[in-house]
Amino acid sequence: MTYPLIPSKTISPESLWKGARFSPNDQQREAILHVDGPLYITAGPGSGKTRVLLWRAVNLIVFHGVKPEEIFLSTFTEKAAHQLQEGLRGLLGYATNINGQPYDLSKMYIGTVHSLCRRILNDRRKFLQDFHVSPTPNLLDELSQYFHVSKSRTWRQLGSVLGLGEETDQNSAINSIFNSNQLSKHSAVTNCIAFFNRCSEECIDPLKAIEKLSKSDDELMAFLQSCSLEKNQLIQAFNLYQAYRDSLIRSEKLRNTDFSLLQQEAYRVLLEREETGQIFKHIIIDEYQDSNLVQETRRNYMKKEDHLFIVGDVKQSIYRFRFADPSLFLEKQNSYPLQDGSVNRMVDLNKNFRSHPEILNAVNYIFRHLMSKELGEIEMERFISLIIRDPFDYTIWQQNLFNEKNLTELSNEAMTLREKK
Repeated sequence: MTYPLIPSKTISPESLWKGARFSPNDQQREAILHVDGPLYITAGPGSGKTRVLLWRAVNLIVFHGVKPEEIFLSTFTEKAAHQLQEGLRGLLGYATNINGQPYDLSKMYIGTVHSLCRRILNDRRKFLQDFHVSPTPNLLDELSQYFHVSKSRTWRQLGSVLGLGEETDQNSAINSIFNSNQLSKHSAVTNCIAFFNRCSEECIDPLKAIEKLSKSDDELMAFLQSCSLEKNQLIQAFNLYQAYRDSLIRSEKLRNTDFSLLQQEAYRVLLEREETGQIFKHIIIDEYQDSNLVQETRRNYMKKEDHLFIVGDVKQSIYRFRFADPSLFLEKQNSYPLQDGSVNRMVDLNKNFRSHPEILNAVNYIFRHLMSKELGEIEMERFISLIIRDPFDYTIWQQNLFNEKNLTELSNEAMTLREKK
């Protein structure tokens, strides 16, 4: 997109918005310009949240003197991260043409949770790490993790903690721990990995968990129930997990890690020195409904409470990506008031720019009944309905929609509605 040049050297958010043909509504405007105190954004699909994220970062950098490297912006997918990076380059380049001030995005932490965690591990200067004392672990992707668990040495190591007899088939024994009737090694390996990853995402220490389980700890008993395992099965599974973690250590200084443990590795780096928790002055978290315990623990350590900006949609928490805990999302939603002037503010981005009214009505109806403790496992104290921003011209929808001419008209109407965002 080509932005027009503004002859004046003076610059304001409104002038940038005008040049970029962006007309925020009242809720978007507040989310972009609010900088004093934490802000919680509920943003449904098609509500323009990507633009809000972009313009908030631009507002902080251009109008509040925040350095790009002082911002931590986390999103869920590589595609979303790429869109944000490219959008920031364009908008900040436009601002540079006006005020002559260059902005270096190369040091800004913007990306997916896992890519940022990996960057924390590799950014030795920023996080004051001694490479010789604590070298960066080797990251196993999903396929490498599978091969690591299934290779003979690791498999024997896992089998040894179960105390199996010589005539006992290890594959079927491990499958039985996870209530599987399969006999193959492949099934046993995938069952193990699924359990290991869940424990890693939920920050479970296997040895401490076994001790707590023997005391009928409430938290562990809830975990036991969610796994649909008996207590003795869960103890065996925790022993397997401990053996797996031991197998990742190749020597005193060399070790492997996987994607689920990567976040714990990054958190460990942050804990090495107290000052690392003060590096980022502004924390911006997208798709907050997909957060889990380890992400929340790391975020709590490194955030500036008054400069926290989180965006999410509780309706999407039903997917439970990477063992996301929707209770974290609801806790924030219930503690952040809508009233003006409060320290913790919440803003609803519920005006939809994308979908037909009938679709929104159906979605609102379904989720209003779905979000209950009995059906959806979570309960909303305040249901947020999606509403249409612009009235639709129903004539075009009621005619021959599959006529080539009408398809062109529909496309043009869609482009017009999109530009109004």
